[in-house]
Amino acid sequence: MDWAQREFGEKYAGDVFYIMEMYFMLNYQRKPEHMGFNEILPPNNLVRDPEFSLYNYGDEVQGRLDGFAEMDRMAEDIIKKYQPQNAMHIMNLFFILFALRC
Repeated sequence: MDWAQREFGEKYAGDVFYIMEMYFMLNYQRKPEHMGFNEILPPNNLVRDPEFSLYNYGDEVQGRLDGFAEMDRMAEDIIKKYQPQNAMHIMNLFFILFALRC
């Protein structure tokens, strides 16, 4: 939170902190390459079911996608409203948005 306050000020620190916290939480849960879609298990060469269900537990995949969409909207709002003090602040904002969209 200190970084967000220092870089973006009190007005935007809470939103920036929330975006970064959610970004790392959602990405830490499971990397795409480890989700089971591409893993072949001997002897039957079956592909494992993914860790996140498309159908059970309230559609976990859609929940993750919704979380990223919410963070993207929040970052867009900050970029539209924020008046950066210097070029580094602009780069920080675009880094956040770039990371969300990749």
